[in-house]
Amino acid sequence: MHETKFAQSILDTALNQLKKEKAKTVSRIYISLGELSGYSPEHLQFHFDEVAKGTSAGGALLVCETIPESAEINIDSVDIE
Repeated sequence: MHETKFAQSILDTALNQLKKEKAKTVSRIYISLGELSGYSPEHLQFHFDEVAKGTSAGGALLVCETIPESAEINIDSVDIE
């Protein structure tokens, strides 16, 4: 459940950026992922794919940079088209 809420938060941020830029699709979302966060890039992508189905971000790739000795997760940027 917690993973789904976090994935939804990533989606909401991406869709808000999409709306601000008046674009059509989200192609990539760049994330700093702390190695102590409890998430792996694959795990995060799986949950994101589930919540993004049928949206303008469906199929977007999460590009995760792993940050050593950190539990933080930050959305760095969103590529839109």
